[in-house]
Amino acid sequence: MTGAVYINHLDPLGKNAPYQIAMVDLTYAGLPGQVEQLWLNSLDDRRFRIACIPFCAYGLAYLDEVVLDPDGMFVQNLVAFSGNRVLRALVHEGGGDSADEVCGSIKSVAADLGLGVEMHGERFLAFDIPRHVDVRQLVDVMASWANRGALNFEWSDVRSFVYSRG
Repeated sequence: MTGAVYINHLDPLGKNAPYQIAMVDLTYAGLPGQVEQLWLNSLDDRRFRIACIPFCAYGLAYLDEVVLDPDGMFVQNLVAFSGNRVLRALVHEGGGDSADEVCGSIKSVAADLGLGVEMHGERFLAFDIPRHVDVRQLVDVMASWANRGALNFEWSDVRSFVYSRG
């Protein structure tokens, strides 16, 4: 994949050494020419556990188990669900509300719920949602901001993961 745009994780939630980085071609997510670099922790020679919260990849979540393609460059298959979900939000620029205010209010609710969060830039947030956590309060806050036109949000499991290799 030449000239690809890389979506990377500067401060992954589960950054533990040793780790490996592999990519997900985001064409299936409607982002042709872009790849997301996921941090992984090795479980054995072929299986890895996702050690970050995917920003753009659909059908993958923190702590899911995956296998890589034969070259070890791309995530090829999801082999075990962790049970976690990803809720992500993109805060809009130039609206009536500042991105700092919107992000701060959402992150505050997430912190009260004990949720992990990663940010890509200053406006894109991804939250790790463990299966046992009731996140209605977080969804309500996001919906309120969305109704004001301040952000868009979605669950990452509305679509399945699809392997592609640019």
